[in-house]
This record gives sequence, structure tokens and C-alpha cells, in this order.
Amino acid sequence: MQVNVRQGERAVLQAMVWAIDEDVPGLVHDHDSMPEVPVPAGLPTMVERFAAAGIEPVSRYRFWDIFEQRPTQWIDDWEQRSMLDPTYRTWLRFVAGHFADPWLDACRMVVLVDLGGWPAADAAHPQGGFVAPTIDVSCEFHRFDASSDWLLLDGVSPHAGDGLVASRQRVWDVGGRLIASGISHLLCRPVR
Repeated sequence: MQVNVRQGERAVLQAMVWAIDEDVPGLVHDHDSMPEVPVPAGLPTMVERFAAAGIEPVSRYRFWDIFEQRPTQWIDDWEQRSMLDPTYRTWLRFVAGHFADPWLDACRMVVLVDLGGWPAADAAHPQGGFVAPTIDVSCEFHRFDASSDWLLLDGVSPHAGDGLVASRQRVWDVGGRLIASGISHLLCRPVR
């Protein structure tokens, strides 16, 4: 299936989608394991962290308002941080909830797989000065579980150079099951 999304006359997204029926016979194994991180119930939200520091949370990008976020690690002064590993591990919950329709719920996974690349890469570059929109994303769906509100996004950026950023993401449910995984490729651009 081909998907084309337009705003007026302008194409903003083009995708190829394919799927198989459920219960197709084949090999079965589950070899990956979720990173050892606290469960979301044991972590404060970003809003709670800002409130505890006496800071009024202001969204620099409204996109982030669609999530409740519970970071597995926290840096009090992000702007003055030292260089970190290019990883991003955060529990995310879509404010709108989840969908019983597996096609709609798969869209939540695509958003998460696309999301993890930039925060992972940015962690390794405290000097900032760049943004990196996605130019390519590929997502694999491993199981459907509409009951899982909280999802751990585990992103890593193993390489950045020549204006391109590579990233890999895995999405886990609270029970430690791999729900989706994928890659995104980003194009670095200077902030204007």
C-alpha cells in the first residue's frame, strides 16, 4: 500500500506499507531484552521535575505536548551539560491514549521510532546549534498490544557525520516485551 500525505498541493510524506496476516507459521524466538531502567510509576514526569525546581515548563516545540514523559535519567541543567553518550531512554505515554485498531496503534510506534534519533544525537553535542529533521524512517512491528499506555523508547545514534545522523530505536512495553523497532536517518541543518 502506498500512503501520500499532502498539505494543500504540497507533499509532506510518502510511505510504503506492507503487512501479513496474523498467525503465519514460521520461526519464533525473542532474544532481545529491555534495558534495565526504573518502571514509569517510579519516576517523576518532566512537569513534576520542573515544578520541583521552581521552573514553569514551557514547550519549545508543541509536538512534545502529545506525550507525558518520564525520563529514566535526568540532568538538572541541560544547557550546561557535558558531552553524554548518544542515547535516549524515556518512558512515554501518549496523552490521547492508545487505539484498539492495530493500524492506528501502529502509527504511535512510527512516531516513537522516528522520535528517538534526535534526542540521542543531541545528547552527545552540548554546544547545540543544529536541528535534524528525519529524511528516512523504517519501522518494524513485532507485536500488537493496545493495553500498554507506557512505552519505553530506547534510542541510540551510533554515527553522525557529513550532515547525516544515523539512529536506531526500540520500543518496549512495561512488561519488557519488544513492541517495535526501527531506524531513522536525519539531515543536520544549522539553527537559524
